[in-house]
Amino acid sequence: MSLRIKHALLMGMSVLWLAACGGSGMDEPTQHTTSAEPSTGIPQCADRSSAMGIEGGGITRRIAGAIIDIAADGTMLIGCQRIAGSGATVLIAGQPGTLSDLQAGEVVEVVGTINPESGDMQAQSIATKDVSAQRLDGRYIGTVTIGDQQLFGDAIITVDGAVRLYVGGPYDSGGELQIRPAAGSAQFVGQLETASNASGSATGLVIGQGCTDPQVVRFCSEAANGEMTFTINPVRGGAVDAVLKGTLHVATSGGEETWVLDDLGRWSNYYLMSALPVNMHGQYREELAEFATDGDTVINIGSQLQFQSAHSGCTGNGTMVPHLDGAFDVWDVVLDIGNCNATYARFNGRFEGLASSTASNVWDYDTQLRMWLSKPKGTEPQVTLMMLSHPL
Repeated sequence: MSLRIKHALLMGMSVLWLAACGGSGMDEPTQHTTSAEPSTGIPQCADRSSAMGIEGGGITRRIAGAIIDIAADGTMLIGCQRIAGSGATVLIAGQPGTLSDLQAGEVVEVVGTINPESGDMQAQSIATKDVSAQRLDGRYIGTVTIGDQQLFGDAIITVDGAVRLYVGGPYDSGGELQIRPAAGSAQFVGQLETASNASGSATGLVIGQGCTDPQVVRFCSEAANGEMTFTINPVRGGAVDAVLKGTLHVATSGGEETWVLDDLGRWSNYYLMSALPVNMHGQYREELAEFATDGDTVINIGSQLQFQSAHSGCTGNGTMVPHLDGAFDVWDVVLDIGNCNATYARFNGRFEGLASSTASNVWDYDTQLRMWLSKPKGTEPQVTLMMLSHPL
């Protein structure tokens, strides 16, 4: 089954912060429902209320997505999650509102507590999110075709036009993240030059990864100029779901080539969450960075971002703060790496970039931390770093 079809089946997948109950939820907007209680017949939506894995009550959770159905008493469905809205603070476009102002099809972010027995959520606050399918920013995952190779692609585009695209190893459109370093992978680091609601173009550099392997030479000794052009195509019936299609034209001193961006599906689940620092604090085990071996690198995130890697000797110190106003789950990262041994010496120095929370695949509701990092423009040699960290 292609990733595009999986996205169609799971349109608008909503995700609880560190809790599992999401699914569909991006039907066409309808008028406010006044039924006695919401409908529960949601296609492709498993009842996970008995398998939430939450110990005890009163645990604060967040969920973001489109309201599938809402009853007169404010009880609503987002994905598979039943939410009691009575007594919650409601914000409509940042202004005080009431439950009666909410409509099915509207995208909201809800903070509340989960009943561990029923799996229902009691909302504390409900805030509308000004988002739609016809917008450029977001997280996109799918296939990048280079020649006859189909490779994994993972992109993020910010509201103010920063563009990062990681191209990894061979990919079967299975909808999962790659958790092992891929030889010959690369990252496009760019900035939007032109943009509309439906299309954009970005220029930047394509920089090689996996360059600690002496057999890997592609884009390691020389970064390539890149120009990415793309369109955003809403998925029919989805409130925020869309696919990114386009090309990345890559030019080096040795020639030119065109990479095809094949239907990178928008992963809106965590991206729609607001960026709250307290939710990122904790320890993470790094899985993907070249200098991390056999789980020997633990990242600590609090007021600072810090790590130490036993095998490579690399140590890191930096910061991770919400991007712009924190309206979406995007973070600005500055990371100074030092003490790397000779094999990994290219990683010594400052890295900058973006981070976001992520699920490990399109079907699951776990939480991991993704970072797209690179040394500042003008640094020689140019080095990029992709990270994927699992909370401990």
